[in-house]
Amino acid sequence: MEIGTSIDIAPSACTGCGKELDMTASVGGDHPPEEGSITICFTCGHIMAFDGNLRLRDLTDKEIVAVAGDKRVLAVQHARAIYSQRGKCCSE
Repeated sequence: MEIGTSIDIAPSACTGCGKELDMTASVGGDHPPEEGSITICFTCGHIMAFDGNLRLRDLTDKEIVAVAGDKRVLAVQHARAIYSQRGKCCSE
């Protein structure tokens, strides 16, 4: 799967680990984030969505069901795990 260009966003804390995130990249091409877009914290793997102000929020129950098994989410989680095991990311 293709990773899009990194896009700067206003800093927003991961709702899982609290890490301040200030950029994002899409999977499957270049798509800027919008309200409801799903994102994953590369530090802890927590799955979130963007609100209307492009701030991070937890998923709704409906969104959780919708992303379960999503191939893009699984690919990012897999890549994140490999990268983390190599000791190249995810330290706080």
